[in-house]
Amino acid sequence: MAFKPLVQRLMDDLECAVVGRGRSRGESPDQVAAAIGLSPERLRKKHTPAATEHRMLNRIRPQADQHTGSRRRDHIASPQNYRRLLAALSFLQHTSPLTQKTLAQQLGFTSSYVSRLLSGERMLSWRYVTKMTELCGHEPSLLRPLWNAAFATSPPVGTDPVQYLRDHLHALRLAIGNPSDADLLKAGQPELLRHHLQMSFTGPGVPSWETARLLARTLSCSAEDILPLWRTAYAAETPNGPARNETTSSVLAEAFG
Repeated sequence: MAFKPLVQRLMDDLECAVVGRGRSRGESPDQVAAAIGLSPERLRKKHTPAATEHRMLNRIRPQADQHTGSRRRDHIASPQNYRRLLAALSFLQHTSPLTQKTLAQQLGFTSSYVSRLLSGERMLSWRYVTKMTELCGHEPSLLRPLWNAAFATSPPVGTDPVQYLRDHLHALRLAIGNPSDADLLKAGQPELLRHHLQMSFTGPGVPSWETARLLARTLSCSAEDILPLWRTAYAAETPNGPARNETTSSVLAEAFG
């Protein structure tokens, strides 16, 4: 029947995945061989490290659902935001106690495969963004805005728009190496002030559009990228919030069109 080759390939991929996971966990050849019903000698010949990695790189992958995003490169709505996501994730890994090899072992991958994921050579799913972020000691929500921006998906229902804007700005900051406040102020001088940074990253309130636009530029991001998020966050604030007090009517008119 026509589906038999596909079923066999899926079974072979599964066997290979079991081998890769066993090796990453430090299991002995006897243990790995027993798990897939082969002799150690047959395992050594059939599943060399190079052959295992090659098969994992070329295995059949199911289409990701709307909650995880697509793994197909042509489904990326914003390649620039996807690159920012990879840069932020790479920064989290480099500043965590985990080496790339250790991270790969905990994910059940080879180090070279994780390198391909972080370089953009292979596509990431939200599932693995989540796992990598957690292993590096951070909440996945920190990178969710960049993922959503890359794949043009909306934040989950019930998301606080003000916190979502702050998370987005924080993720943009991570993507350029998490510069210090002093470095940001120097890059945004003379308009960008310390209280602008505090309001933008921690609150309270929402920064004016003039401040948000300036900060976006300082974070190497276009104002258009954060304008929809700023509008939603600003609208969620009380009419007499601090952002409304520091914003002129002309700037508001520009931001809301």
